[in-house]
Amino acid sequence: MGPLPLAIALVAAHLRSHPTWDIRHVADRLANPRTRSDRLAAGDRSVAVSPAPIVDERAAAACVGCSVSDARHRLDRSHADILLLEPEPPA
Repeated sequence: MGPLPLAIALVAAHLRSHPTWDIRHVADRLANPRTRSDRLAAGDRSVAVSPAPIVDERAAAACVGCSVSDARHRLDRSHADILLLEPEPPA
């Protein structure tokens, strides 16, 4: 399932806020690497792919530049939003 629900919600929000756009226009923008990232982001939420298949709390904290406890909160939130899959319980 991955990040699909959030991606759909973000694309739907763009379509709502741009009534002259149709789904083909959005699909073309998503196909273009230069405009893809701005279509799949809203505020502090985005659909992005990590280069690592498994990221623990410490690695996430280092990547984002935050504390381990903040990274844990962000990972929990991303998991709840169906952006991450948890392959095993955290240590």
